[in-house]
Amino acid sequence: GYKQFLHDYFDDLGDGVKTPAYEIETTLDIMAQTNIDYSVISISSPHPNTGEKESTIALIQEVNSYGALQQATYPDKIGFFASLPIPYIQASLETIDTALDKQHAIGFTLPTNAHGVYLGDARLDAIMAKLNARSAIVAIHPNEPWTRDENVAGEIPTPIMEFFFDTTRTVMN
Repeated sequence: GYKQFLHDYFDDLGDGVKTPAYEIETTLDIMAQTNIDYSVISISSPHPNTGEKESTIALIQEVNSYGALQQATYPDKIGFFASLPIPYIQASLETIDTALDKQHAIGFTLPTNAHGVYLGDARLDAIMAKLNARSAIVAIHPNEPWTRDENVAGEIPTPIMEFFFDTTRTVMN
């Protein structure tokens, strides 16, 4: 799944940062220790996109199924935001329906970009229209920029500098 994706495509360093281990039980323990009654889980960054349509769609289906399972197992504690296989339009439209109607996602996390396609790109208009028509809750999460000049502050980890820039890119697009 997603952990294997991070290993295969990012050498376990998504966004240049070692990805922490994740277990739902840890989330529930932290929630209990900090008096948090309800949490929403989602994929943040890097966005699950392998660069190949079929494997990206399969990975998105897997991470959304995991989120739906956790929400069904802990309905009073956990909700989930589904991911979309952006930039694949038809698959994203189908995923919106599946996530809302069958998996009962409470919203969606969209990456600032998916392989250089930013959220304001006209190719994504059908996805945005469907999310709007379904009154979907949408969170935007910064993603690794498609291109990055390593000669400009390349030693600074992506989340510390580039996340701000990539969020600006998608909002201004």
